[in-house]
Amino acid sequence: MKLMRKNWKDRKGVSPVIATILMVAITVVLAAVLYVMVMGFGGDSDATPKVALSKVDNGDGTYTISVVSVSGGNIKFGEVKAVVSPSDVAKSDGLKQAGADSDANDDKVLSAGDYVVLTALKDGKVTLTLQDTESGDGLGSITLDVKKVET
Repeated sequence: MKLMRKNWKDRKGVSPVIATILMVAITVVLAAVLYVMVMGFGGDSDATPKVALSKVDNGDGTYTISVVSVSGGNIKFGEVKAVVSPSDVAKSDGLKQAGADSDANDDKVLSAGDYVVLTALKDGKVTLTLQDTESGDGLGSITLDVKKVET
């Protein structure tokens, strides 16, 4: 019995240096976890939405560019403009809402099916960009070869 008691007393615990290092490491990890929880896991919540576009050649010198999807949030229809570059190759009558008989409602959100009709002014490459009018950020763009059809 005396042998066991003596052996137990000779054991040493974790050294003070190692204990200090462990406490600092645990504190840093806890601070990092708390920071992530408070700030959130996602990025910027005000990020500009992204738009996927598709094109259709109407065969008469006009091209319909349609919104396929909008991801990363919503944007009001009235806050989006269609920018054609270069403007001497094609022109647009602006963004139109799908199914709208008259002028579009600016309070509605941009959604799949909304479209732009481009009219070719001469043969060449043209890029259509949907742009956020408030921030100036591009939502999505598409480049196409246009051909003017003589009438």
